[in-house]
Amino acid sequence: MEDFILIKKIQSGDTDAFEIIVRKYYQSIYLFCCRRLNGNPDTAADITQDVFLKLLENIQSVRKIGKFQNYLLTIAVNTCNNYTKKAKPLYMDLETLEDIEDTDNAFEKN
Repeated sequence: MEDFILIKKIQSGDTDAFEIIVRKYYQSIYLFCCRRLNGNPDTAADITQDVFLKLLENIQSVRKIGKFQNYLLTIAVNTCNNYTKKAKPLYMDLETLEDIEDTDNAFEKN
């Protein structure tokens, strides 16, 4: 069945059509997210679920322009980018680290 026929059905409230879309595209979106997130399977699974939730939240704005898979991949790219922006590690210079170690007496015995 053509994707945009399924989208019209989802827009009309057909939950079975949404399930068909998820089954059809889950694997490719998951693999894309996994590659994008350096092979982290748990985070990729979470992001993939977010992609489909975002699709469902915005289903009324989906229009028949281009390939539907590209639409999903755009959501996946943006969701992965947002995740990596939030998940950046905190870096400290060595002087700051030395100051913390010098003032932290929590591990010293009295």
